[in-house]
Amino acid sequence: MATITVYGSVLSPFVARVLLTCGYKGLASELSMPKDGIKSPEFLKLNPFGKIPTIKDSGTVLYESTVIVDY
Repeated sequence: MATITVYGSVLSPFVARVLLTCGYKGLASELSMPKDGIKSPEFLKLNPFGKIPTIKDSGTVLYESTVIVDY
């Protein structure tokens, strides 16, 4: 099973919601902050809005906590 990378900070209630959902569903997750911040060109390629949470699951990238939790 692949590990889902969750970009953000646990201090964010939206990120915490995603992490709690991963735990509830028994999914392996890894919390990470973008190396150069959420407005860096590298992170903006994943999420053009430059916001957290954002997840990367294999080739799938999603943002917006409601969409992520549904996923």
